[in-house]
Amino acid sequence: MHAVPRRTGTASLATLAAFAGAFALVQLFAPTWAHDVGLDVWTIDDDVQICRLQSQRGNDLGEVLQDLNRQINACDAVVDALIADRMSLSTAVVQIEAITRDRPGFEDVLGFVHHDVESHRLRVARYTIGKVQSALEQDPSRREAVLARLEAEYRKLGR
Repeated sequence: MHAVPRRTGTASLATLAAFAGAFALVQLFAPTWAHDVGLDVWTIDDDVQICRLQSQRGNDLGEVLQDLNRQINACDAVVDALIADRMSLSTAVVQIEAITRDRPGFEDVLGFVHHDVESHRLRVARYTIGKVQSALEQDPSRREAVLARLEAEYRKLGR
């Protein structure tokens, strides 16, 4: 019995030609459908550009996230010092204002959340007291004592 010689190159070329022909026919007769299912390979340059832009946007957002995490950690350190009574509320407000000064939208959010508070400085104080309250949520007796001290300091800030 004779073995039939294999012609992988010819078969591969024929398969490639068949797929190319199918894509061409789909593009010719149903271009909208081809686009909807992702068969429009003619826009590959646009798609590559979109991928590059999205990748850069991801990098930019990564940097924003790192900055935000640094600010959160710095604010947490201030809150820890405030809880431990190593810092006054007034000093904590100055530090948190400096830490968050460049945070996009921070002042607007504080203005919305604490709309009844008359100044940015007092809004930052309210924000700081809220962070203390959250930090001490699992320790109610300590939370009450620290918050009482901070509320007394807050009243002095408002004068």
